[in-house]
Amino acid sequence: MTTLTTLNPDSTGDAVGFGNTAETIARGLREGTPYQYTSSSIDLSQLLVPLASSDTYALWGSFLAPFWMLPGPSGFYARLGNALLGAFAVYNVYLIARYYHSHQAGVVAALPMTFYPSIVAVQSTLLREAIVLFGITTAARLLLLPSHRRSRLLSYALAAVVLHVSLLQRDDNVIIIVAAIAAALAVHAVNSGYLSRRSVALAASLSPVAFVLSLPVIRDGIEFLAYTREVRASGRTVYLPDVIPQTVVELTAFSWVGAVYFLYAPFPWMIETIPDLLVGIEGLINIAFTVAAVWGVRSLGQKNSPATVGLLVGLCVAVVLYGVGTVNYGTGMRHRQMFIWVIFLFGGIGVSEHVRFAWPFQWWSDDSATSTQALNSGTD
Repeated sequence: MTTLTTLNPDSTGDAVGFGNTAETIARGLREGTPYQYTSSSIDLSQLLVPLASSDTYALWGSFLAPFWMLPGPSGFYARLGNALLGAFAVYNVYLIARYYHSHQAGVVAALPMTFYPSIVAVQSTLLREAIVLFGITTAARLLLLPSHRRSRLLSYALAAVVLHVSLLQRDDNVIIIVAAIAAALAVHAVNSGYLSRRSVALAASLSPVAFVLSLPVIRDGIEFLAYTREVRASGRTVYLPDVIPQTVVELTAFSWVGAVYFLYAPFPWMIETIPDLLVGIEGLINIAFTVAAVWGVRSLGQKNSPATVGLLVGLCVAVVLYGVGTVNYGTGMRHRQMFIWVIFLFGGIGVSEHVRFAWPFQWWSDDSATSTQALNSGTD
C-alpha cells in the first residue's frame, strides 16, 4: 500500500525524497561513480564518524541504493527491508523482557510495537526510524543478554557497530546514548566495588562545579533546541508553538511539559481526524504502560540494576531533549518510537508482575522467571 498509493501520510515528503535519492545513487553506481548525479556525496570519513556533517538524503540514500540495483520493484524491496529491521527491533524487546521476567512479559512489551498504527505506518516507508530503533534495541539486547555462542568482548564490539550505524542516521541521539551507557557503567562500578561510596559522594559534590564549567556548551545546546523548535512550529499538528525555552531555568521548567506531550500527544482536545484518534488511543495506552512500568522498574532493578538505571537515564534524557525540540505531534509520533520501547519493556514486566494471561498459543511454560532465564541464557 505504501509503495503504490499515498494513503499513508508518512510515505510522502521525506520518504519520497529518500527513495528518489537512492534511485539516483544507484544509477551512478551502475556507471561507476555513485554520486555523479547528486548534489552532495558521502566519503569514508563521514561513514566512520557519526558526528561528521553530511547530507541526510545522500547518507540514507546510500544505504537504500542497493535495493535499486536489484531487478523488479525496488521501492517494494526497500520498504520490506525497512519493515524487517523494525520487526527485528520488536523481537529484541521481546527477548529482553522474556529473559528478565517471562514469556508473557515479552509478549505484552512487544504487542504495542507490533500493532500501533503509527509504528506500522512509519516502518513500512523509507523513513529512518526503523533502522535507528533496530540499532538501539539490538545494542541493548547484546549488552543485556548473555550468550554461549559469542564472547562478551564480541558482544560489546557488535553493540558498538549497530550503535554506530544508528548514530549515522540520527546523530542527535549521541548525548542520549552516552548518558545511558555512562549511568549504567557508574552503577556497575559501584556494585562491583571499583568505586567506593566515598568516591561517588565526592563526584556528586563536584557536580555543581562541572555544571558551571559546562554552561557554555549547555547554552549552545539550548539555542539549538530553540532553533529546532522554531523551525518545526508549523502545520496542523503543532502545539505550544509560542513556548520556546531560551535559558536553563526555562528549559528546566518546560522539560516535563514537553516530555508529556512528546510521549502521549495528541490528547483528546487535540483530535481532529481519524488518524488523530488512532494515535490518541496509542497515547492512552502509553499512559497505562507508564503506570505499569513502576513495577517493572522495581522488578528489573532487582535483577540488573546497571541496566535499569542506564535505560531510565537514556529515556529521561531522550524525552527531555526531544520534548523541547518537538513542537508538533506528527513529528513526535515518529520520533518517540525510538525510545517508547523502554516504557513498553518496563510496562510489560510490570503488568506480568500482577496479571497472568491464558495465552492461546503458548509453546512453553513460564511458571517462574527463574526457569525462563535458564531457558533463555543460551538462546541469544
